[in-house]
Amino acid sequence: MESRNRPFLIVLIIFLIAFFMIRFILSQDELKYDWYEWQALESEEPYGYSLFIDLLEDATEDQIIYGTSSLIDSLPLTADSLTYFYMGFEFNGSESEIDHLVNFVSEGNDAFICVDNLFAFHDALGLDYDFVVREYWDSSRTVNMNFIEENLRTDSGYNYQFFHADTVTIGHWNFFDMDTYSDSMMVYDFADPIATIENAVNFSSFPIGKGKLYVHVEQRLFSNIHLKEPEGLEYANKVLSQFDVDHIYFDRYNEVFHDEYENENTASTPLGFIFDHDSLRYGWYVLLFSIFIFLLFRSKRQQRIIPIVPSVDNTSIEFAKALGTLYYQSNSPKYLCSEMMRLFHTFNRRRYNLQPGKKGESNAESLSKKSRVNQDDINKIYDLERRLRYNDMARMNEVTPLFEALKNYYKTAK
Repeated sequence: MESRNRPFLIVLIIFLIAFFMIRFILSQDELKYDWYEWQALESEEPYGYSLFIDLLEDATEDQIIYGTSSLIDSLPLTADSLTYFYMGFEFNGSESEIDHLVNFVSEGNDAFICVDNLFAFHDALGLDYDFVVREYWDSSRTVNMNFIEENLRTDSGYNYQFFHADTVTIGHWNFFDMDTYSDSMMVYDFADPIATIENAVNFSSFPIGKGKLYVHVEQRLFSNIHLKEPEGLEYANKVLSQFDVDHIYFDRYNEVFHDEYENENTASTPLGFIFDHDSLRYGWYVLLFSIFIFLLFRSKRQQRIIPIVPSVDNTSIEFAKALGTLYYQSNSPKYLCSEMMRLFHTFNRRRYNLQPGKKGESNAESLSKKSRVNQDDINKIYDLERRLRYNDMARMNEVTPLFEALKNYYKTAK
């Protein structure tokens, strides 16, 4: 029993050793900062937003409400000078959440949404398109932002670069698709551009009822790595100057998708508790992998022995021998000669596209040029054919010289 389980134990030990070694190596080789582009709001990493949160708290004198429950339950429609805030890669709220937010703005309130993906709002913005954001690939490594209004606009604009590991690299930047945005301005008269990136709009307001919905499609402009620079801080302050920031409702609930019927307390289940802790989650993965290895080895032990299937004998040689014996036993040199020459002419026709000579004519000269075989050897084949085909007294042993001549021709033909 111990010998049967020994391979499983060896594999398990090797896996555990490799797992912890890789974890140790990766932990030693990590960068000083995490350069992932979409960090949490409170993150202090380069693309986190802790400085922006500090800027908001200073502007509102800590009058910020962090919404951690559904907008329907926590965002009043008739709020007095309350501005809605949302930042993230995309808005994960349901249609009822979006409808409630639109009603909130319609009552005379403002809302600021900073996302890279506007898919959830294209209906709310009155746009009949699925995609309203495009990417600008920065081949020069520097992009210029600026405002449209003269009192906000600067001559040189605001230059931004994309960083990774303290190095400027080529990045992508978001802006409104101009065809879609032009439709919203010209057809719907429903958009007011505020700021641009390389002359393409990336910040705009949309009037809804008595209020306005402000949309910015490049959240990285408000990240720590840009706000620590005076130019980035000035740009962020000008953006915030577009609306009232005395009282802010900051939506944290819709940063992740919530099913309408989900249980909000996910940790109440055993698996929810396990996945809330990294160490338990890794332990769970190791357990599942170990069970897989165990089942793999057990299934191999319990397999039925596969019977040996004998290889199929190649009978082609025996068939050729039998066919040759039948030809020989027929005691007809003329017939055997005819079959050999038929194969000879077929070979030349397929390889050289050369037909046999007409009666009284020989194709030896043209065949010699194409096959690069001496013409005398080819004439010899034709002479031996005539001796066998037109001599009724020919014997079977006289077929051998013709066979040797043909064999030499096939061997030397190019």
